[in-house]
Amino acid sequence: MATNPHIFTSPVSVILPRKTKADRTLYLNLNAYRNWHHSISNDAKQRYTEAMVSQMDGVVFSEKIHIIYQLYVGDKRARDKGNVLSIIQKFFLDSLVHYGCIPDDRDVYIGREIFEEPKYDKGRARVEIMVFTSKI
Repeated sequence: MATNPHIFTSPVSVILPRKTKADRTLYLNLNAYRNWHHSISNDAKQRYTEAMVSQMDGVVFSEKIHIIYQLYVGDKRARDKGNVLSIIQKFFLDSLVHYGCIPDDRDVYIGREIFEEPKYDKGRARVEIMVFTSKI
């Protein structure tokens, strides 16, 4: 039985600053991602990684990890959880590698991953990510 997860809180959007126009908010979902220019995609991933530094700094997992992703939506509109969580999953795993929390994001280091049903939390959209070193 899984115990004592390490919990991360992930944003569902990032802000790209601009010099001559208003800053641009990018919502992290597959529909948007597939239409981004590669440079926008790289900037979004970099902003996401920067947003996660305070939570990942100094965290190291020495065993295979198992992950549960819990999406919290800020309004009552219908959602496709895979649309949002697929991009969050990719950016999150790449951030774990970037900060040295895991050596690589191959299946050797990542076990089971679960996308839970979305929950409603008015005005506080986010993804809570629970990382376990024991099986879930």
